[in-house]
Amino acid sequence: MKITCIIGSARNNGSTAYLIDKFIEGTDGKAEKPVKGIAIAVRAGVSQPENELILNSIAHYFGHLGIETVKRISILETDTLSDLIEKHQNEIEEIKLLGKTLTT
Repeated sequence: MKITCIIGSARNNGSTAYLIDKFIEGTDGKAEKPVKGIAIAVRAGVSQPENELILNSIAHYFGHLGIETVKRISILETDTLSDLIEKHQNEIEEIKLLGKTLTT
């Protein structure tokens, strides 16, 4: 099982682009076999439209890499890891379940 995590900042998409460039350097820029991914946006804010912009960017980058987006998950009002664990247990469980089904 191989899990690749691409993390970008809502404040600076340039850093995300740099990470993607380094990820695909030396390849043709596409996944070697069918790959599926989950787009996840986690923010402290409360604006769903802003999370949708981030999710769209992730799906766009996935497309360049040949990764099929199978699920988009938006998590709002999360300032810390403790917030994530305490407030979003349902989403965490959904992501775990999706991850298991993607790797089998």
